[in-house]
Amino acid sequence: MVSTEDEARRTLLVAKAAEIGRRLFAVRRREVLGEGRVIAGGWPGTVREARAVVVAALAPALAERHMSAPTNDELGWVMHAAYGEARRAWLTSIDHEEDHEG
Repeated sequence: MVSTEDEARRTLLVAKAAEIGRRLFAVRRREVLGEGRVIAGGWPGTVREARAVVVAALAPALAERHMSAPTNDELGWVMHAAYGEARRAWLTSIDHEEDHEG
């Protein structure tokens, strides 16, 4: 049986992964558009970049809720989920922009 604390932790990890992914996308989008380029091609972010953001954001979020530090497995899962979220947002944005060009 899963405890309420475990469920709260899992909910937080899922929410932070989505939030971090959206943040990674927004930063990269702003950079690309600021350089006068269009959003095109594959996601330009890196797994290393995602990991750095996750490491910086996750521990404080857990500590704020009096939860233990993230495990390596949790860091890995959140990093991959955040990277996937950023990539999906990028690819969706490409489709969206192409729809408005024609």
